[in-house]
Amino acid sequence: MTPPMKLVAGFISLLMTAAVHGDGPQQSVRLKTIGTDTYYVDGQFEGVDATALLVDTGSGYSTINQETLRQLKETGNAVYLKKVEGIMADGSRMVVPIYRISGVSLGGKCIIRNIEAAVFPSGSRQILGLSALRKVTPFVFSLDPPRLTLSNCTLGRFSNSGHIGQAAHVPNVSDSHRVSATTRHPSDSG
Repeated sequence: MTPPMKLVAGFISLLMTAAVHGDGPQQSVRLKTIGTDTYYVDGQFEGVDATALLVDTGSGYSTINQETLRQLKETGNAVYLKKVEGIMADGSRMVVPIYRISGVSLGGKCIIRNIEAAVFPSGSRQILGLSALRKVTPFVFSLDPPRLTLSNCTLGRFSNSGHIGQAAHVPNVSDSHRVSATTRHPSDSG
């Protein structure tokens, strides 16, 4: 490699390293796949048992189901914020409530505080979307091996359940609730 090429390669390597390493601590959590090119991370909302969260960078909001919301409200870990009209993965529109969730632990290693989550009917797949992932940027989604490397994490896990660290249930892949990053308030005209 010629000296100018070495300089360019070194500069690119430096930029890539800077892009991956944020200001805060990084944690790498294992992802699970069920053979359909969908990836899940073990998650636990504060005050609720462990669950599997579909990692979906195309979803503007994280999502929870009504059963999880009920448990979060009982423990004082969910606050109503607003309603938005979301565009679903199939192109349909739905008005959904948005709640601020006090925290979610990913892989028992990284706690993300104060995330916004859309609420869907019980039994719906729960999603780790951009409303949470933006708080741990820069992040890296790796396929081989399947891992999610997160920056600026609060290190740790919740101690309110004995299920953390155990394999979480992977939901039925036929449920497909994804809220697009394009949302608007129902009162907006047009």
